[in-house]
Amino acid sequence: MTPESVGRKGTDMVIGKHSGSHAIKSKLVELGYTLDEQQLAVVFGAVKELADKKERVFDEDVEALVLEKVYRRRDKYRLKDMSVFSGTHGVPPHAAMVLEVLNGEEVVDEKRHSAFGEGPVDALFKCIGEMVGFAPALDRFQINAVTGGTDAQATVTVRIAHGGKKSVGRGTNEDILVASAMAFLNALNRLEKMREEKDECPTL
Repeated sequence: MTPESVGRKGTDMVIGKHSGSHAIKSKLVELGYTLDEQQLAVVFGAVKELADKKERVFDEDVEALVLEKVYRRRDKYRLKDMSVFSGTHGVPPHAAMVLEVLNGEEVVDEKRHSAFGEGPVDALFKCIGEMVGFAPALDRFQINAVTGGTDAQATVTVRIAHGGKKSVGRGTNEDILVASAMAFLNALNRLEKMREEKDECPTL
């Protein structure tokens, strides 16, 4: 019996703290990344560090680590301030944000906006989308506790898609909503870079 015969991927392996470099290399190949030995060592160390904090490392976690540690690019948007209101008595969730627009390390603009949503995270993502001028589709939203207790830090991983491109982002904070905004912006910055590179390519 093959994995495919029961609806599973042939290389659908679980990455954890006991995974070796070969398993992680195979996972990277499955995700479409071919790294040299030095890059693989950097990602391997980052995966092992993350695996010490959570039981299972998902594909999105591995991909986000590759993008952070190997293919890190300068951000176009950076979170400066945010507030979120959410309740149970008829008032829809509401998010207000201040984003900095960067050119390299220089802040060239500051955007302020607010938006309502179906929930606090939806309000945040709508607010960001309206500020940057387009709304990527949210393919995946995942929350994991990094530490235990009521003051635990949370890591949020998101995968977004727009214009045929997909991007993964991560954010870590003791406030889940702040971590969510950071993750969305992290993915959005990568998506913006892909769009810029496409625009720069000459038409053949």
